[in-house]
Amino acid sequence: SEDLKVWLWQALAAGGRFWNCNFTGTHPDATHDRRNAFNNIPAYRFVKENQAYLENQNPWAQIGIYYSKSTRLFYRSITEEGDTFEGSVKGIISVVNENHIPFDFLADDDLDIEKLSKYKLIILSNVRCMSERECEVIEAFVRNGGTLLATYASSLYTENGSMRDDFALAKLFGCSFSGEKWNTRKDHYQHIVDTVHPMVREFSDQTELLINAGYSLLTEMHPASKMICSLVPVVHNQPPEKAWSKGWSTRFPSIVENTYGKGKVLYFSNQPDQVTFEIGHPDMRVLLANAIRYLAPKAIPWKTNIPESVHIGLTESSVEPGSFIISVVNTSSAPARPLRNILPVYDLRIEVELPGKLTGYSVLYKNESVKVKKLRDGFAIRIRRLDDYNAVFFKLT
Repeated sequence: SEDLKVWLWQALAAGGRFWNCNFTGTHPDATHDRRNAFNNIPAYRFVKENQAYLENQNPWAQIGIYYSKSTRLFYRSITEEGDTFEGSVKGIISVVNENHIPFDFLADDDLDIEKLSKYKLIILSNVRCMSERECEVIEAFVRNGGTLLATYASSLYTENGSMRDDFALAKLFGCSFSGEKWNTRKDHYQHIVDTVHPMVREFSDQTELLINAGYSLLTEMHPASKMICSLVPVVHNQPPEKAWSKGWSTRFPSIVENTYGKGKVLYFSNQPDQVTFEIGHPDMRVLLANAIRYLAPKAIPWKTNIPESVHIGLTESSVEPGSFIISVVNTSSAPARPLRNILPVYDLRIEVELPGKLTGYSVLYKNESVKVKKLRDGFAIRIRRLDDYNAVFFKLT
């Protein structure tokens, strides 16, 4: 019952709606198992009481995760790497969720340069299969000032699954595929080359190496691109007296930064998204989060002390621009689904920094726990106690 409650709140926070269907054909309190007959009452009552605010609300996001049907179909066959498109996408989703970064999905069958104009950043999470047209639209987006984050084999295959000699987006990535790849699933690392780069600066004084895992493509740098981290040859952990390397850096990058037209690109030659999904190592999670913050800092419209177990949703009206709802959903519980007991969290703060001045607001749920205060730049929402869900409607000029 608690898991269902959270699920419904999360749907609302993402701009979703409900459709309830009782297939038994009887009143839910008259069927054989009545334990969950009325679990949806709080969410449905909330929708009924706040319909005027909820109508026409859609996700607000300036970051788009690219969803590729041809790549999904490519994975009907097992790859040498043993990876999946679903795993890569879920890895990225976990990073943006736990860092409270608004995002939505950009579908490959709805791709044109006008649709991309709302985004500051596009994420290609190992989107292996891309047509020439898809690549042309992405290229135009970056050339005109957009930013791009891409991983592993993105654009290395045609939409039909045929392997190209090089990435179709090689001139954006700032490197070309050499034709080789390493199995870096065990005993591999990345060497930090540019120690002052914002992606690695926070920990480069404490470590020269970061974990590598999954598989890594060997790529050759283009003259104008910049290497942030390089691949490291295997460091065998046995016998101990030989667990060393004569040199840590190679000419093969694991992370490349490149400028293309007015835009900027970060390319990972390894699989940080897949590794995040499979083992969740913090090195990969932090690199991805820092890459997103570096490429699109203004796409994150708040500062907050909210923990990873609380999700933030932001929607805006499609008919009344400037009419927003910010939602918080608490998933703090035991580390397993289904969630059985939701643990309250306390003293939460969100400082919202969207363009415009606050002209009005309304606390839509559990009003007594929420305070809203105007700031010089934006406004702050304070939540004294969050049980499962809260939401605030606000209007900006």
